[in-house]
Amino acid sequence: MPQLGERDLALLSSVIYCDEVVKGEEINLQRLAREMLEPDYVWDKVELCGDFGHIAKELGREAAVERFKEVLVEIRNSPQLQHIEIASPIHDLSRDGITAACFVDMRDNAVSAVFRGTDGTYKKWMDNFEGGGDAKLTPMQQTAVNYINGLPDKYQNITVTGHSKGGNLAACATLFCDRIKKCVSYDGQGFSEAFLEKYKKEIEANRHKIKTISARNDFVNILLFSVSGEMVFVENNLGLTGSFLEGHYITNLIFDNEFDENGNYTSFRQQDTRMKYLKKVLARTMMLMPVDFEEWFTDTILCPVAIFMGKDGMRLGDALDICIRCIKGVVLVHPVPFVLLLEGAVVCALAAFIATVVEEYTKEKVLEILKKIEYLARTIDEAIQKAAVTMGKKVLDFAATVKNVLVYIGNEVKEFFNKTFNAGYKYALENPQIKVDTQKLRRYAQELENINNRLGRLDSRLDSLYMQAGLLDLWNLLKADYRIGRSSRISHSADYLNETAGNFEAVEKNLMVQL
Repeated sequence: MPQLGERDLALLSSVIYCDEVVKGEEINLQRLAREMLEPDYVWDKVELCGDFGHIAKELGREAAVERFKEVLVEIRNSPQLQHIEIASPIHDLSRDGITAACFVDMRDNAVSAVFRGTDGTYKKWMDNFEGGGDAKLTPMQQTAVNYINGLPDKYQNITVTGHSKGGNLAACATLFCDRIKKCVSYDGQGFSEAFLEKYKKEIEANRHKIKTISARNDFVNILLFSVSGEMVFVENNLGLTGSFLEGHYITNLIFDNEFDENGNYTSFRQQDTRMKYLKKVLARTMMLMPVDFEEWFTDTILCPVAIFMGKDGMRLGDALDICIRCIKGVVLVHPVPFVLLLEGAVVCALAAFIATVVEEYTKEKVLEILKKIEYLARTIDEAIQKAAVTMGKKVLDFAATVKNVLVYIGNEVKEFFNKTFNAGYKYALENPQIKVDTQKLRRYAQELENINNRLGRLDSRLDSLYMQAGLLDLWNLLKADYRIGRSSRISHSADYLNETAGNFEAVEKNLMVQL
């Protein structure tokens, strides 16, 4: 039998957010849908999360149930889901537990394994954040791989899917499970840069199996780095609650789009400009950070965030995990938690600015905010430089990183504003008199400066080895240290590129005045 289409897989990724589907009974899916659609069905104790949990908070429990019933109606009426049985359900609430189920076509044992996304518990939010700062698999990702590998041998034609965190788990399992033939991730987040480097071979071998389908205005798929061989964007009208979070609803991907005769999407869209820029800024910010920053940021900043996001699912073991992470992050990794906390707040504030600038802006307001960003960059830089007297050389290295991040984000915001709203700037870009991309020259200069900063940090790390090296290693260490450090040639090259860009811009400006 042919594999399920993208619409049916989206329906399965929606229905998995109901505990009735994974409570342990193996039952025909359409039979379950018909039972739950009966007028006398009791909904009082039915647990709903995902879209439906957020709808309940925004519009009330009744509205959430009605939305879920709409999904059940579509499942009941789908010819492709007629022979689907629910099998191998798992609903594990432990630290590394997942929620998943197999939907098996009883005619040929073709399997669609579906992973649930984030359900509001601390452990799932923490696993989300952990995946952004680690090279190895997170506890839940490892459990997802084990779940697929533990399925009966008769299941050889496996498709995996899921929404949000579920999409991430599906993509991860595809990299490490040979029986998986296809993966469709809905709004799934990516993986850390360290993960991509460590599992480069697995990604290259399996990327072609993975497809990510995201709403054009979704804000989760832009997080971290994708391993998908194909990524498309579809419609999300935000017509239910109108909130920003609705951009991440899986049900909107079903009801706001059009499909072909095979149940695959045809209503493709361009990614929202704000999300595109935000993705670029977030990716670049993480690449500018020191090597161990992601782990520190996860343990000290995102851990408290996970407490807030998962406040309904906190347990004693979770509280202990929080304490250990925070102590490890503050004491063992970095001595400057306050400065990093401030930096994280700045990045979040800038992200919020980019996301809202299209809806409400004036030129004066944007310029005022840009001035504040530049002032903040200078202020933080100066404060850290002063603190370096007592806090050591590591803070100096971090100062350069902070400055680079803020300057980069400020430049990106300026460019976004100019390209979007400044007609003269846009015309000049499209109709240059001198065809030299001065912005690219300046970017190259910034890249050279970033390389220089990294060389400086490497020099600092080598310095720290002197007290640990033995006599036999000392000579080699001295030679390496002599050759590594900030390069005046690189600095001169960066200055030359900036000066050249400035000269070309001045000539262009003079020509435009004369014309």
